[in-house]
Amino acid sequence: MDQPVLIDRGALMDAVVGQVGRVPELADQTYVLASADWLNGEFASAYFDFLSLFGLVTWEPESNDCDKFATWAGAVATALHSRTRQKYGHAPSALAFGVWFYKPDWSSSNHAIRWFAYGVPVDEAHPQGVAVGFFEPNGRQRHVVELSVTEINSCFKCAA
Repeated sequence: MDQPVLIDRGALMDAVVGQVGRVPELADQTYVLASADWLNGEFASAYFDFLSLFGLVTWEPESNDCDKFATWAGAVATALHSRTRQKYGHAPSALAFGVWFYKPDWSSSNHAIRWFAYGVPVDEAHPQGVAVGFFEPNGRQRHVVELSVTEINSCFKCAA
């Protein structure tokens, strides 16, 4: 996560509401924006190592399912962010990488993934210079994904 970009809670909240129409539960005052490159690279590698170490790569109903994967992904990302903050010496902050519960188009059940905020050029659609993306943390499917408008609108919990 080179050159961390910091954003305050209010600006992040405005960006998330503006992009996906959901008010995120944000506990911290300052956040660092993530990047798809970091999520698909350094984070995905460390996360897979964590899942492998504890024998958690395979999905299992109730015990190793989507909400557990979303929780574990958050813990690993937070640990990596902590090391990054020490490396770059920027202000104390949380990582803009939260949980997103929604109803996917491909299933009759609810699903949990992670949302993340990342930097983009400021324009009419992104007045804070921030966009929202989604990361699928399930064991073997660790990558950035796109959600349909219907899936975004079905969100019933968004927190970081």
